Amino acid sequence: METVFPGKNFSEFGFGVTYIDPLTEQHNADIVKGVILMAHHAPTSYSHSRVIGSETQKFYCTISPGSVIVDIWRSLTEQDLPKDCVLVQYGNTRL
Repeated sequence: METVFPGKNFSEFGFGVTYIDPLTEQHNADIVKGVILMAHHAPTSYSHSRVIGSETQKFYCTISPGSVIVDIWRSLTEQDLPKDCVLVQYGNTRL
């Protein structure tokens, strides 16, 4: 089975893709609006490192109202969301 990185697929369909991660990207947006994929969960991905702030999940930039946040880690709650954003927890098999 092949794993495909979602950004490549979105680009092929003509959607703009912006990667935001202070640990991997040289330049990060300050504010974004759109569909935001929480591609990794900081406490899981970086728990082995000594990266400051990796013990909690946080947003790396301001997310504008009207955005949709896709949380494949199912770690966010409604209280974590920026104002007027929608949370989609994809892959929750416990429902």
